Amino acid sequence: MFSTSSKIVLGYIVLVGLLMGAFTYTIQQMNLLTTPTNLRDQLDHRRHITHRIISQLYDAEIIGQTLRTGNLDEYHHYLKAMKEVNASIDTLEIILTDTLQQARLDTVRTLLRNKQWNMYAVLEAMRNTPTDQIYQEQLDSLIAQQDSLLSTPHVRRKVITHHNSYTIHHKKKGFFKRLADVFAPGKEDSTQVSNVIQEEYTDTLDEVYSPIDTISHMITGIQHKVFQTRQKETEMLNTRINSLRIVGSGLSQRVNQLLENIEHDEQEAARVKLMQEEEIRKNAAKTMAHIAIAAFILVLVFSVVIARDITRNNHYRKELEKAKKKAEKEGKEYVEPTVFLPVDVYAPGTMDIYDYISLTFTEPLATAADGAIHLKQKVDSLWNDVPYDFVPDSLNLMRYNVYADWVPGESYAFEVDSTAFHGIYGLFTDKIKKEFKVKKPEEYGQIFYNVTGADSIAFVELLDAQDKVVRTVPVVDGKADFYFLNPGKYSARLINDTNGNGVWDTGKYEDKRQPEKVYYYPQVIELKANFDLTQDWNIHEKPLDKQKPDELKKQKPDEDKKKRNQNNRSSGNNR
Repeated sequence: MFSTSSKIVLGYIVLVGLLMGAFTYTIQQMNLLTTPTNLRDQLDHRRHITHRIISQLYDAEIIGQTLRTGNLDEYHHYLKAMKEVNASIDTLEIILTDTLQQARLDTVRTLLRNKQWNMYAVLEAMRNTPTDQIYQEQLDSLIAQQDSLLSTPHVRRKVITHHNSYTIHHKKKGFFKRLADVFAPGKEDSTQVSNVIQEEYTDTLDEVYSPIDTISHMITGIQHKVFQTRQKETEMLNTRINSLRIVGSGLSQRVNQLLENIEHDEQEAARVKLMQEEEIRKNAAKTMAHIAIAAFILVLVFSVVIARDITRNNHYRKELEKAKKKAEKEGKEYVEPTVFLPVDVYAPGTMDIYDYISLTFTEPLATAADGAIHLKQKVDSLWNDVPYDFVPDSLNLMRYNVYADWVPGESYAFEVDSTAFHGIYGLFTDKIKKEFKVKKPEEYGQIFYNVTGADSIAFVELLDAQDKVVRTVPVVDGKADFYFLNPGKYSARLINDTNGNGVWDTGKYEDKRQPEKVYYYPQVIELKANFDLTQDWNIHEKPLDKQKPDELKKQKPDEDKKKRNQNNRSSGNNR
């Protein structure tokens, strides 16, 4: 089909295309690695604005400390600094897309408003409590009290008490009265009498105070009042200042959280970028390895193809020269022979009912002529065309199969016209003709298994005497039926198909998966022609290690026993 030079040129073109593709792919991957992302610029912008907010808050705090010392004229500078902070926060809010970050910014804005209100309250408290005014108020109050005290008359009361006492003596008692007093005490012999007389005198006087004592008392009272007032004002100012400190601490905490979030985002961005770069390098390495493997395989394929072409050409030249020399010696005219595409035809003289025809070529086909294949059935003395399917084999690209519904006991003819198939190296096939006869049903036997104990999805493999799989059927409603079997010895094994893929699967330690269970029919059945055998099979009737028939075991029990005896005898001789 193609000359050797054309194949060489085609191989070079494919290799150059692979190299150009690898070069282009490498450039694309390098661009992906070196192209900066917008995420880094966004993080830098966020960091810049956050640092600006911190600087503005620091300036506002310095102005606030100046205000707390009594320099109230700096209040408009304080308001200006706070407006700048709010403007920076608005700018940062536009950049942020995370709802959690925006919520934190709202908290910062609320804390700023609280801070500004507390500063205003502190300034108002300082402005409304001047010391001179407190002294003046206390002086006026105390002077009014002292004037009323000086003009108020005082009433003085004097009480004199007189005490008089005397004793009354009683008459002396007789003997019998004194004796009676022993049992019942009576009155004493004398009585003490006291008399108290009180005299009260009331005078109204105008008391006169010393001016020095009055002024001293007034100054002491003023100082005490002023001290109490100042103490209350100081406590209120301290409360406001503590509120300012708390708000400032909250602001610092929130701003630090913003900075920490920026640092966390930077670390996450760096980690993501590293993972992307690693993934790009890994994919690039895999792709380059695949390209290199593909290039190596292509080189091998083209080398083999070209070497085979060269070998065939050399062989053909040698055979041609031999044929020419032989013709010259015999004095005959040389006629160049025709070379056909070799093909192996499988069409046995006795065809099984379930079998099919196969054509195996030595090279892939380029074309196949339609209508060049003929399949005929002999009816009486005539050959009638029958339908068939000509399909490529699923495993071998150089094999094609012919399927047809065979009629048992009938004769068939399979014919292929000359030049029907054209190989990729330019050769055509010769004429093909095969005749065969399909077996009769009486030449076969059937085996039917009634299975119990199997899973819902299972299949049975029919085995020959060499433990090779002859046929596989699924278990349907507890039955596994095998039709059109050639006479011979058979056994069977059942596989519980856990995943339903139709094949036996081994276990996998990583997935903690056990191998699919296999059960053997414990007997070997000898099937004869035109016999139907029905076997009941309980897969759990025997233990697994005793189910497989001895005839199917590679190491027979008798042979194993003989070997053990030989080993025992040899070990005894050694002793």
